[in-house]
Amino acid sequence: MTVYEKAHESGGLLMYGIPNMKLDKEVVRRRISLMKEAGIVFKTGVEIGVDMSRETLEEMFDAIILCTGSQNARDLPLEGRMGLGIRFAMDLPH
Repeated sequence: MTVYEKAHESGGLLMYGIPNMKLDKEVVRRRISLMKEAGIVFKTGVEIGVDMSRETLEEMFDAIILCTGSQNARDLPLEGRMGLGIRFAMDLPH
């Protein structure tokens, strides 16, 4: 099994969308390490449709699962939501 990740580190939202105080990134890295030991290959910095075509994937693999992850924040219509300093985590640098 090969996992292609657009970001430069695997883990998606767990790595880039949850603050360290809520989820220590070493926990995620350990889990990914266990998956690697089990034979899963992770290739980072690869955007499907840009760096690799769907056709190439179809030639390389018998089965393909596309998981897009959480790319956009979900806004909530709450009082004070538009207040100064309130931002989506997705808008912050990784």
